[in-house]
Amino acid sequence: MTAPEIISFLAGGALLVMSVFVMFAYRPGGDRVDSGPSLLALAIWIGFFAAAVNTAYWQIFGTISVAAGWLTPEQLRAGGKYADLLFKGGGAFAGWLHLKAMHQSLDPEDRPYWSVLEMSFYPRRRLCLRTLARILNRVPK
Repeated sequence: MTAPEIISFLAGGALLVMSVFVMFAYRPGGDRVDSGPSLLALAIWIGFFAAAVNTAYWQIFGTISVAAGWLTPEQLRAGGKYADLLFKGGGAFAGWLHLKAMHQSLDPEDRPYWSVLEMSFYPRRRLCLRTLARILNRVPK
């Protein structure tokens, strides 16, 4: 293996380990998923799940399988094109859930005026994020 492959493998290993820790911290519970804090926790979990399986495939499995001669780089890329639906699709869904959590934290009278995707442009999004943070800190563990 070359130095860049080793660096990629080690960085992927670090990301995989941290992703597992974060996924454990934000693992889904029995809470309702339609509240802002629950949606935010689910978004964080799905985002790190997508990152974990992405790095497990490309940096860990990919590096080992090509170095061991189990797969050629072309075979790894061919399988990865289909697996990327889960990896990148999961990340995109997690992003949507983050915006949905922000939308849920709006005052009920403001919600009809903003769509989930428009939350990126909500003028008081910092207030929205602070509200979610306060709510998350008050949720019993």
